[in-house]
Amino acid sequence: MSIVIPTKAPQLKDDGTAGSPLPSARLHQMPCWINYNGPAEVDQFFQIQGKYVPAYAAESSAEEDQSLTKEPPAYPVSKSIYLSGFRGRLLQGRRSSVPKGFQGYVLTARQVDQLYAPHPDVPPQPIERTVLMATRKFGGFMVWDHDHPPHPAGDTTLKAMDWLMVASLIHKPTSVP
Repeated sequence: MSIVIPTKAPQLKDDGTAGSPLPSARLHQMPCWINYNGPAEVDQFFQIQGKYVPAYAAESSAEEDQSLTKEPPAYPVSKSIYLSGFRGRLLQGRRSSVPKGFQGYVLTARQVDQLYAPHPDVPPQPIERTVLMATRKFGGFMVWDHDHPPHPAGDTTLKAMDWLMVASLIHKPTSVP
């Protein structure tokens, strides 16, 4: 499998020139299974009803604002809790950003036929290969949960953002004194 992330949209214009840059996507991670894969009119039908800042978050943000020496988190998670509903259930969500130094992409799988020869003496055989094409990019997303807001310490998607940062630190070159 290969991954192709073009800096331009994969389509070409009628005159043969490269397309425009990848369009941005607004992503929502829902706490349910939706038996559909593909684009949807989310902005038209899924409405965020409001937001609030919990008392504990408001108090901690006042302390953080006074300290100018603190470094911002690598992937900020909003203190605001957003409210919405889906299929008759209350949803509470947080806005999260992709970690610093990373870019998020929406990928589409395509099957590509290629000729492959394992050895120069063997005639090439057609093989089917999966190629992932970037169709959109994103810098953040909404994480939703039922009954309570997602918390960075307990939500698996938000925890995965920690692993991206850990992986970049593990693979960072080090110097030996």
